Amino acid sequence: MDVPRGPSNLEELPERQHAWNSVLSTDDYGNTIVPRHHGLLFLNYNREGTPTDSDRQTMETALQGIEHAYERSGDGLLMTVGYSPTYFGRFEQSLPEMYRQRGYEDVETVSQESYDFEFLVMENAIR
Repeated sequence: MDVPRGPSNLEELPERQHAWNSVLSTDDYGNTIVPRHHGLLFLNYNREGTPTDSDRQTMETALQGIEHAYERSGDGLLMTVGYSPTYFGRFEQSLPEMYRQRGYEDVETVSQESYDFEFLVMENAIR
């Protein structure tokens, strides 16, 4: 696909995780237009126990590779990663109540306990 590339220096990106409105198109009334295509991938960490520093670095490197490959925009790619209770169950200390994930009431086929991560991508480039 012919899509805009991300920056060579990721420090150029905003530090906020969901700082997307400034890179999205708007309609005639100034309303932000979200990308047409959304994909939600459910992923698992395939090892037992707590992820190692090396595992975390591997994940960070993979996500940075995506950020280099695609411009952060509706014409490039927007992404976010969420972690499930299953993932956090690997750690000895539990999460405070305010950070605990609520179940998906409108998604019947996926149990919130059946995956470790959810990876959301949004873009306009698919034709």
